[in-house]
Amino acid sequence: MPEAIKIKPRILAVFAASEDKPSRLALFDVDGTLLPGDTLWDFFSQTHGRWGRFKPVWDCRIPILKWKLGAMQNGDAKELLLARFYKGQSEQALREQGHAMLNRIWPRLYSQALKAIEEHKKLGSSMALVTASPEWWMEEFGERLGISIVICTRMHIEDGVFSGKFKGANCYGLEKANRIKELFDLNSFTEIHAYGDSKGDREMLALATHPHFRTFKA
Repeated sequence: MPEAIKIKPRILAVFAASEDKPSRLALFDVDGTLLPGDTLWDFFSQTHGRWGRFKPVWDCRIPILKWKLGAMQNGDAKELLLARFYKGQSEQALREQGHAMLNRIWPRLYSQALKAIEEHKKLGSSMALVTASPEWWMEEFGERLGISIVICTRMHIEDGVFSGKFKGANCYGLEKANRIKELFDLNSFTEIHAYGDSKGDREMLALATHPHFRTFKA
């Protein structure tokens, strides 16, 4: 049996005004930016197997098609899909699966992405992961990288199990920018670096003095 994972309470970062606070902010999307592919699909494979993951996806084919045709918001389709896969399952078990998945996919991280993160650490930059993927594995993803601030899609948990609903909005597009502005005083930074790879990162990249688009891809 895997060792039980302690579920950490969400930590809200509070930045006190001081003369020596970091002058640089670095914001990193994850899926497609720090590594190829989509960790949500990796998670489906982790929990249901390479071929087993297609059954719940097929069951949700109508909302997925509506999303692809622009008739449904991607967050609504994603919420229905995650509910089909995981509604009623233990948060503890889902986090354990998420950690196991990270062990498997970690070698896929772009080496240049890891170098950029280390460089920002040396410069004393404030850093955050900003991703549409769930906290079940993204909080651990940030911890492994040494990034304590993780802005992600939050899952609604009732009595220790996933209710099938999000807690707040899907962290994508404009929602990414809104969450960043809620957490950081952007005017306090002389440099803002943002790293992304898709249209879901456009609003985040627009906040940056130094936007980086698909910088780490070979």
